Amino acid sequence: MNNDLKIIKKKYGEKMMHFCRDLFPTILEIEGLLPKLLMDNFNENHYLYDDIVKNEMQFEFKNFIFNLVIKDDKREIHINRTPEELMDDAGYVLKECLTEEEIQEYTKYYIDNESLCTFRNMELYGFSRLHTNRVFFAVRKDVDKINRKDYLVPRREDDYGTSVLSIQFSRDETHSVSIISRYNHSVYNPNATYSNNLDEIIAGLTDSFAKYKDLQQKCSTDEFELEGYVKAKDGKMYKYNYEVDGIYYCPDNLVIKLGIPKQYDKSRYLVLDYFILDLKEKDIINSDTLCDGFTRCIFKIDKITIENIDSNKRVTIIGDNDKSMVLELDEFNRIVKLSMKNVRNIENNFLYYNRDLKELDAKDIIAVSDQFLMCNNGIKSLKLNNLISVGNSFMYANEVLEECSFNELQRVGSWFLGYNKSLKDLELPNLELTGSDFMEYNENLESIKLDKLRRIHYNFLYHNKKLKELYIPNVEEISNYCLQCCDGLRDIILPKVKTIGTSFLYSAKNIQRFYAPNLETLSNYSLNCAKKIGSMYTPNLRQVGTNVLFSLEDIKEYDFSSLEEYPNTFMYEYENRQYVLGGINENRTSSK
Repeated sequence: MNNDLKIIKKKYGEKMMHFCRDLFPTILEIEGLLPKLLMDNFNENHYLYDDIVKNEMQFEFKNFIFNLVIKDDKREIHINRTPEELMDDAGYVLKECLTEEEIQEYTKYYIDNESLCTFRNMELYGFSRLHTNRVFFAVRKDVDKINRKDYLVPRREDDYGTSVLSIQFSRDETHSVSIISRYNHSVYNPNATYSNNLDEIIAGLTDSFAKYKDLQQKCSTDEFELEGYVKAKDGKMYKYNYEVDGIYYCPDNLVIKLGIPKQYDKSRYLVLDYFILDLKEKDIINSDTLCDGFTRCIFKIDKITIENIDSNKRVTIIGDNDKSMVLELDEFNRIVKLSMKNVRNIENNFLYYNRDLKELDAKDIIAVSDQFLMCNNGIKSLKLNNLISVGNSFMYANEVLEECSFNELQRVGSWFLGYNKSLKDLELPNLELTGSDFMEYNENLESIKLDKLRRIHYNFLYHNKKLKELYIPNVEEISNYCLQCCDGLRDIILPKVKTIGTSFLYSAKNIQRFYAPNLETLSNYSLNCAKKIGSMYTPNLRQVGTNVLFSLEDIKEYDFSSLEEYPNTFMYEYENRQYVLGGINENRTSSK
């Protein structure tokens, strides 16, 4: 083993040493070159090899290192078209923002939770982004035709993500560029859209900015992008756990703010998730702007202890009123387990950005506010049997929750378990009120029990595919678009429902029995695709909207004896429609 390999092993681990020995034998012939290239471009850590392999970036890493060796920054610029002209060819309107007011004009293109930090730079740091960057915006000419709701699974470079681009050049000598996706932090690494290669937007754009805007880049197209890493102003890539408002929280007690890495003293501080635990002042510090309910679970900390458990840490926090938290951190100082005692109320944004928590023990909680574990996708089992109410977006992004117990839960806000894909059985015996989008994207729920629920709001179980029976004994009103894509439903039993909104069970073509003895109004497009309802008991139904039962082909039992008004699209395809209605009232004619 030569000396260079020894250095690589010490700073990046044995696996990285073997990896480099296999990939770069010729570079290793030049003493000191390979360690220098690595140390100039990657912060020292023993995770780099694993992260390269996990992301299948071996080939890209090899090319990156070789490009560093042969890189020649002396390029002649022959392009003869301005960036505005090239972007026009690409279908964009490009404009440079020269004032803060001009920057703010572009806020209209972003939804609230995907707004750029650029728009809040003054609020976050006390100065405009224009102090540190030259800021351009590129807006597609057909931007008004590209709707966010059409992109349920966002991809950084899809049509929506690239319909509005913020192109920003640093004002230092490197003129390093960031191309920021319209999705912002709803996608991975939004500040590196097209890998920050302007020529992927349209050929020649890099040279055009250099020639006409005096924005010559020193390292424009040879960047190496690795998921979970960020490049700081020292030119090195750092592994990070979380990014919040442009601040990167890294393993090994390091935080990057405004591109500048800061190493926190381990004798006084512990960086975990996106928080900084001050062991001396006994305080939990988080981002300058994010108000995370986690920091307010214990207002006054009396004692902090830290224990090593193999490669993990156990942090015990004791506070006032017998409140306590026990956190288990993995090798990267990410919170993976959390136990809380005597904590009853949880404020907004509790562990909002946390993705990696796998176990939560919080039996004393009775109420949680909005965005509880909003981004978590690690918890598979959760029991909160004293919980009475939850706010909006409860575990919104969690797809893996397989079992839960909320025996006392009475009220939930909108987007409750909005993206869950794994729950098969759900029983909420005391639930009375829900917000909109209740488990909207769950496709695999097979049974649900909601005995006390009184009203169903928009998009309830919108995408479910496996639920076969729906029995909700006390619901009286159902809003629009509920159960719209529930193709698996066979039996609908709604003893007290009086009003049903638009597109209820729109595509549920396999309905066999519909029992709603108190139903009075069935709105537009409800049961639109139902073809073969065997039994439909609606003796109090007085009004139906457009295209109700539009595709009906056959029906054995029915009761429309109270029907007062119906359009000509009611039961449109039913070949014996005139006889069915005539059997109810031979003198009735359809409403136009």
